[in-house]
Amino acid sequence: MKLLISVSVTIAVAGLILWYIKFQIMEQVMLKPGWEIQEVYATDIRDIVSFYEQLKMKDKEAVLTGSFGLPFLIALKEGKIAGFASLVPDMNGGVHYKCYSDDFIAYFSGSEWQSQMAAAFARQRQLFSDAGHLNSGISKFLRWIGQS
Repeated sequence: MKLLISVSVTIAVAGLILWYIKFQIMEQVMLKPGWEIQEVYATDIRDIVSFYEQLKMKDKEAVLTGSFGLPFLIALKEGKIAGFASLVPDMNGGVHYKCYSDDFIAYFSGSEWQSQMAAAFARQRQLFSDAGHLNSGISKFLRWIGQS
């Protein structure tokens, strides 16, 4: 039993490590002048958390909780975060995504954001088998943020 739990934890941690390594090698996609869509790099996390907290200050809910999810795609305007998408568990036990600050989508022509989102979500979705697995990853991610 202990071995099974240890193996499960090791697999989950390895998945998160691979997630971060993968983000370090992804290419950025150039769009309209000044705008970019890119997968999340580990170095982006602090800026994403700060952006999230500023959004939530308006709602008076700046506490970082599991609803934050695992960020996987960001929209940048002149190098600053304009919005991002996170993997989140859905009510049916599956994995879905949530966009924070949809206002930026209007600045992309056609379906640039949606096509990049779909491709990135499909890649990230493969890392998590279900909502329980994702929730475990989110908990570890939030602990990691709290320690750094």
